[in-house]
Amino acid sequence: MYESQAKDAFVTFAWGWPSRFCKFANQYLSAGWSQQEPLGVWSDSDRAHLVFRPRFAPGTDGLQLRVVFRPFVPQSVSHQTISVSVDGRLVDTWRISREMVDTSCCERTIDLGRGLRSAEEVDITFHIHNPRNPAVDREIADPRRLGLFLQSTTLTDSAAKKR
Repeated sequence: MYESQAKDAFVTFAWGWPSRFCKFANQYLSAGWSQQEPLGVWSDSDRAHLVFRPRFAPGTDGLQLRVVFRPFVPQSVSHQTISVSVDGRLVDTWRISREMVDTSCCERTIDLGRGLRSAEEVDITFHIHNPRNPAVDREIADPRRLGLFLQSTTLTDSAAKKR
């Protein structure tokens, strides 16, 4: 949906300020996202990209991006697996069960690495291993292939406590 919007603009994530994925957050969304909804945005492909230029305080040594999301885990499957890469480098894999979604899910921290400069563009790719069409599972009449409902992100220093 948002294939090239972020590539052509100078969009930044400011250090310590949450970006909620409603209203104007589509400036960070590249390929693989659906239309924004009041509380966030669904991925609608097996890959969904966030593209931005980090803005942070001088002397910051390493950055992380804290993401708040909900995976789509219908009754017909036991879990959803999401791999995360930063600029093409695999950095993490999340395996989230249906039970986890029903309880304390989901907030994760993505390590963006050290030595980033504010002018450098960062491409975070969420690889959804099993995006599902809710209509196939007879959950709701929705033709999209859902995987990840992104609600917010916050750019932090690597020294920040991980959850």
